[in-house]
Amino acid sequence: MKKLTRLFTRNNRIVEDDEPWRFTSVVRRLRGIPSPEKPKKLKSDGEKKSLQTVESRLSIEERICNENSAQTDDNVGRITVATDATEYSEFKLDLSPEILAKANDYRYDKCLGQGQYSTVYRAWNTRHNKPTAVKKVVLTRLSTHELNLCRNEIKLLQAVKSPYVVRLLDNFVENYGEVLCIALELMDGGDLEGQLDYLRGNGRLFGERSVWFYFHQICCGLLALHENRILHRDLKPANVFMSGNGRCKLGDLGMSRMIGNRTKNVRTKCGSAFYMAPEIYGIHGYHFKSDIWSLGCLLYEMCTLCPPFYEQSSEYALCKRITSARRTPLFPPYYSKYIDYFIDKCLQLDSNKRPTIEQCQSAAVKMQQVFQSNITKRQIHR
Repeated sequence: MKKLTRLFTRNNRIVEDDEPWRFTSVVRRLRGIPSPEKPKKLKSDGEKKSLQTVESRLSIEERICNENSAQTDDNVGRITVATDATEYSEFKLDLSPEILAKANDYRYDKCLGQGQYSTVYRAWNTRHNKPTAVKKVVLTRLSTHELNLCRNEIKLLQAVKSPYVVRLLDNFVENYGEVLCIALELMDGGDLEGQLDYLRGNGRLFGERSVWFYFHQICCGLLALHENRILHRDLKPANVFMSGNGRCKLGDLGMSRMIGNRTKNVRTKCGSAFYMAPEIYGIHGYHFKSDIWSLGCLLYEMCTLCPPFYEQSSEYALCKRITSARRTPLFPPYYSKYIDYFIDKCLQLDSNKRPTIEQCQSAAVKMQQVFQSNITKRQIHR
C-alpha cells in the first residue's frame, strides 16, 4: 500500500478521502482480485479517461518497479527491495500533451511485420514529410521482462549514432500510455533472412563479392556497437536490415547490453540458439568475442544458406555440436579458401583466439578491394 500511494502521489494523482473506491479498484486490478461490487458511475468522459490513464500508468510502472527496485546485497547474498520513491522516477511514462500530440504526426500505411510482442508498420511522418517505420508495443500485455527489453532497446539506440545501425527517430505513446510507439529509420528492403529465403527458393547462392560487400557493412555496424561498449548478443540474419539500394544495417537491440569498463564477463544466457557462442553455455561467462562467433556463423550462412551448426533433434544435440565446433566446409569451387579460413578463425572454441571486430572489418575491406580490382581467386592466395 505504501508503494502504491507513492506512485499516486508522484504522478500528481492523489486519491481523495471521499472516493476510496478508486484506490481499492486499482489494487484489485493489480492483484487480480475480482471486484465484489460495481463502482459508482463517473460523471463525465473526462473523469473516465483520467482514471484509465492513472490505472494504465500504475500497472505499467508497478511491474517495472517490482523488477528493477530489487537490488542484490553482495555481502549477505540476499535481495533487498528499495523503498525510496526516487528509485521509480526513471521508469515514469511521459504523458504530457506534447508527447501525446506526436501520434498525430504519423499516418500508417501497411504492416511490415509482427514479432513476439510488437507490430511494425510503414508510416509517413507528416511533420518531416518522409517515410518511417513505427514499432507499436501494447505495454499492458507485456511481462516485466518484455517491458525491460523495450526500455533497453530505446536506451541503446539513443546511445549509438552510426550509418550502419538502424537509427531511432522518435518514441511516443498512444491510447493514454497503453501503446508505446518507436519510430525508426525505414529499411524498405526487408532483412537478410528474407534475402536468404529468396535464394533458397530459387536455388541460387550469393557471389563472393556480394558476401564481402554485406559482411563489411555488418562489421562496421558491430564495430560501432563495440566502440560504445555494447554487446549485441543476438546477431543473426533476421536482425540485419536491408535498404532498397542494397545497403544493410544492424537493428533489434532488445537483447543487447551495455558493459561497464570493470565488467569482465556476462553470464546471462540469451540469443538465438544457432548463433550462440559455446562460452554462453558455460559457467565462466562471455564477452565481446561471443559476437565474433555469431559473426562467423552469419558469414557461413551467407555462403551456404544454412547455419553452420544446424541441428533439429534436440537442444542438447545442438549444444554438443556447437561446443565441439563441428561444421561442414564450404563449397571449394564456388568460394575462395580465404573465406573458409576466415570463418574458421571466427569459430575458434577459445574466444581469445578469435579476431577482434577491428580485424574483421579490416579483412572485409581488403577482400572488397580484391574483388573490385577484378583479381582472380587464384591470385588471392599467392
